[in-house]
Amino acid sequence: MEKPLFSIVVPCYNIEEYLIGSMESILSQPFKDWEVILVDDGSTDATGAMIKSFTEMDPRIHYYSQVNKGVSVARNIGIEHAIGEYIYFLDADDTISDRLLTQLSIEVAEEKPDLIVFGYDKIGPNLEILRRRIPKQNKLYQDKDAIGDLFIFLENNELFNPPWNKLYRLNLLVQNNIKFPPLAVGEDAVFNYIFFRFLESAYVIAEPLYNYLTLREGSATENENFPELSAFTFLDDQKKQTMNQLGLNTSGVYETDLIVAYYNLFKKSFLRKDISRVLDIKITLFKEQVTSHYQLHDLILRISKKNNIKLFLLYHTHLFRIILVLQSILIKVKK
Repeated sequence: MEKPLFSIVVPCYNIEEYLIGSMESILSQPFKDWEVILVDDGSTDATGAMIKSFTEMDPRIHYYSQVNKGVSVARNIGIEHAIGEYIYFLDADDTISDRLLTQLSIEVAEEKPDLIVFGYDKIGPNLEILRRRIPKQNKLYQDKDAIGDLFIFLENNELFNPPWNKLYRLNLLVQNNIKFPPLAVGEDAVFNYIFFRFLESAYVIAEPLYNYLTLREGSATENENFPELSAFTFLDDQKKQTMNQLGLNTSGVYETDLIVAYYNLFKKSFLRKDISRVLDIKITLFKEQVTSHYQLHDLILRISKKNNIKLFLLYHTHLFRIILVLQSILIKVKK
């Protein structure tokens, strides 16, 4: 097989209901210079059989399997077997825009960047757009200061962590042995933190070219746990290493990430109707982590107004619950 422009890695675990939709979004692309690497992560449903049927349909589709080791290890298998010039990671229960590969091929030909970042739509159970995240403008970033600006923008606009809104130059991963770490939390972020240390050029596309579907219960994203302090210590260290290399101010990194993560996870847990007593225990653990690490007054002075509001709600969970209930009611009324 000749070297394709794109290697598309799709980790699969018990996604028999969604794999056809994901694969159709690839197969229907007008741009055809690609290979697909499907990695079955120990599925117990019909996923493996479905993958084999796809390989019989198209020689550009390849099948690998492993006992269940998680999405990070599955993606790393994809990296090991990829032969494209660039590599892309697609979650098997999501879909891509029919313009994605064509648009990426145009930017690769014109700009030849190490990384391309694009926007996405978060799609709800009724196929409505819940949230749209896109860069402000199409732009090429080429020096350390510019890449530092890109880092901050992506972090502040929910565009940094996921690998599925990015196209990576494969030899940059291989030459620097960059892989997804098998962590309980933050593996995607760590992967991108490390990649940014070797990044010399990046291009952003101000379009939503990925559909992040929230249809499946039990997906990798929905199964996030409340993180332990040790996990944040590691994430904090990786993030600071990258920010220091880019010449960025690292003051307040740890506490900001801790607050945002617990705020988001409390919100998700509440909306999934987790038992209130369990939520209270988790928030008590959060408070213990904060007070063991900081004086609360000093923390309030160090973080942004936006994060102070989140911190306030985490310390007043009864009010937080009322706000979430009201938000849910408003969403239903709008429908």
